[in-house]
Amino acid sequence: MPKLEELKNLAAKNIEPIPPSWPLVYFLLIKHLSPENSNLGAAVAASGEAAIFSYARDSIAPMYFCTVGGDKRLKSCTGYDAKILRTTDAEEAFSLLREGIDTGSGVFVAGPEAGLCYGYADPGPAEQREVYGFSNWGPAFAGTFTWARFVKYINAFGDAEGIAYVQRESEPESTDQILEMIAVQVIDWQRQHPAVKYGMKQEYYGTKAFEQFIADVRDPETRVKIDEAYINCHAILFQLGGRYWLGQYLKQLSQQFTGDMQKRLIKIGDLYMEVYEKLNRFQEFDIKEGKKEAEVQEAINWLNEACDADKRIPEEFIVLRKSL
Repeated sequence: MPKLEELKNLAAKNIEPIPPSWPLVYFLLIKHLSPENSNLGAAVAASGEAAIFSYARDSIAPMYFCTVGGDKRLKSCTGYDAKILRTTDAEEAFSLLREGIDTGSGVFVAGPEAGLCYGYADPGPAEQREVYGFSNWGPAFAGTFTWARFVKYINAFGDAEGIAYVQRESEPESTDQILEMIAVQVIDWQRQHPAVKYGMKQEYYGTKAFEQFIADVRDPETRVKIDEAYINCHAILFQLGGRYWLGQYLKQLSQQFTGDMQKRLIKIGDLYMEVYEKLNRFQEFDIKEGKKEAEVQEAINWLNEACDADKRIPEEFIVLRKSL
């Protein structure tokens, strides 16, 4: 009954502000293998979930599709490669899961939120197998999975982000290359997000998406069409922790430079922190709590301030990119 209890205990610790679950799980896998090589900001940068705002009134899918290509970016930022399997075949999935646990990595498991698998039991007959998952951040792959439950789960989510474990393959790319990658996300994705290739609309991403979210929240008629939890959940929480940790990461990278480059990276980091602080203030206001309409409209100004700061970030990256 192989179990990685150290990984489970690591995942049980609270991280505030909590980042999106995709980079969080990969960060935990890397930290478990090599604490000195782990960096939450690097995993957030690789995921793409903090690069630009994502929102669609009637779907949560655009937020999850921000991670397209994230496994390649993870290797660039951390040197860790993700061995990924997308399948609805439970036997295949269990084989890779067992492989990941046996290597000591732990396993990333896709689902409503990315989950973490830290162990399994394989006494012989398939129907007697068990799989152990953990999630300290939301509805995900958590608890004890009997074989029947595991089969059902893989049928539902196995061909989405799939299941994966990580291995150190190389050193991270140079800081200049990592900054170029982040700049691509922030600047180029405003024009053509990679998720468009998978049926998403460009209007779901970037400044237009942010402005549409604010407009929908401002108008009482459209506001009621958005699930109340949705306003403060996917459309806000996916932005909050991501902006914070990406801002911190850029400030870390700034220490490798001097002069104008260092100042610009610090400035961009500060802008990300401003977006985080304004979004956090709006979330803590919590419009679900029966606030008066005038109070709601005043709180929406915090969203406008966050959006204004967000618009300045690509402008700063355009200038920074010329110096790379």
